[in-house]
Amino acid sequence: MLKAFHPVKALVSLCILLLSSIGVSGNLNSYLVSTEDFFNQFPAEKVLSDQFSTRASSPPSPIVINQSKPIRIVLVVSSPLDDIENRTFLYSFKKRLQELRINYRLELFPVPPLEDVLLSEHFYGSDAITADYLVFDQLSPTFLPLIERALKTKSPKVILRNVVTPIKSWLNHSPLLYLGVDENKSMDRLASYLARQVPDGAMIDALTVQGNALAQLKCDYFFDALQKRGIRVRQSLEVENTVAEAEKAAAYLLKGMPAPYFIFGCTENMSRGIVEAIRHNPQAIVTTNSWGKDAHEIEWLEQGYVSVIVLPMQDNLAIALAEALKNELNFDLVPKIYIAQTSLLTQDMDSESANLMFQQAYQYASLLWQQE
Repeated sequence: MLKAFHPVKALVSLCILLLSSIGVSGNLNSYLVSTEDFFNQFPAEKVLSDQFSTRASSPPSPIVINQSKPIRIVLVVSSPLDDIENRTFLYSFKKRLQELRINYRLELFPVPPLEDVLLSEHFYGSDAITADYLVFDQLSPTFLPLIERALKTKSPKVILRNVVTPIKSWLNHSPLLYLGVDENKSMDRLASYLARQVPDGAMIDALTVQGNALAQLKCDYFFDALQKRGIRVRQSLEVENTVAEAEKAAAYLLKGMPAPYFIFGCTENMSRGIVEAIRHNPQAIVTTNSWGKDAHEIEWLEQGYVSVIVLPMQDNLAIALAEALKNELNFDLVPKIYIAQTSLLTQDMDSESANLMFQQAYQYASLLWQQE
C-alpha cells in the first residue's frame, strides 16, 4: 500500500527509538553528535581516524604476537544472510582476517522476528553473550537493549556497522568502533550532481522506506540538499523496503503527468524496484540512482536505467573491522569512528573506468562475483 511520506515521522521515529533505551527528552540533536562536532570536540580522534583510514587502504601487515586463543566474534545480522551486502562483507572480512593471520572464531547471529524483550531473552539465553566482540549491522529498536547492556557491562565489546554518528549519551561508555559511510556527505554530492544534470522544469520523484528512521533521515537530508539548490521533489511515496513493493510504487510514478525525469531510491531495494519498473516501461525516459552494492549496477549504468551510482569503498568497512581487531590484539588504539570514502559513478564515464572503480571498492569481493 502506498503512503505519502511525512518528513516529521522520521524524526519522531528516531526519537522514540532512542527514548526507548536512553530515557531522556529533547530534540534530535540532543541524541546525536555529528562526526564534524565529534572531531571538533575530540581532535585527537580525528588524527587517529585519519591514520587508521590510511591503514585500511594499505596492504595487510600480519600480527606478530602469538595468540593464546582465538578471538570470538559474533555478527548480529538483521537482514537475510544471503543478501549481497552480507555475503560480500563476510567474504572480505574473512579474507582480511586471514591475511592478518588473526586466529579467530566467527559466528553469525541472525535476528529472529521477535519482540524486543523476547529477542533479549533469546540472545542472553545463547552463548553469544560470552563473545569477545559483538558487531551489530544497524542501530535499531530491536538491538538497542542489547547494545545498552553490553556497553554498561563493557563485555562483550560493541562495534556498530553502518553507523558513523555517535550517540551523545554513549560518549562516556562508547562502542569500540562506529564504522560506515558519511551519508550526509554522500547525499550532498548526489544532490549537487543531479542539480547540474536535471533540465529546468523536469520532475524528480522519490521512494522512501517504511520503518527505518535512519534511512528516512538520509532521504530527508537529500531532499533538503536538493531544495538548497532550487530543486523540489514533486512526489515522494513511502513503501515497504522490498523490491516488489518498490517496483509497484515506481510503476505508479511513471504514470504521472508529466512523467518524472528521475526517481530517487532511498535504499538498495528501492533502486532495484525502480530499475525493474523502468525495464517494464521501455517508453519511459527516466533514470534512477543505485548504491554500489552489486556488480550488476554497472550494467544498469550502461543500459541507461541508472544515471548515477553512489559507490562507497565497501570492502574497506570489512577491512577496517579486521584492522581494528588487530589493533586490539596489539594493544594499539582503535579510533571511535571510521568513515569509508564514497565516489560517484556516472553515465559519462567509459565502461573501463567504471569497472575499475568498482573493483577498487571491492578489492576482495570482486573475486566473489567472478566465481558466480
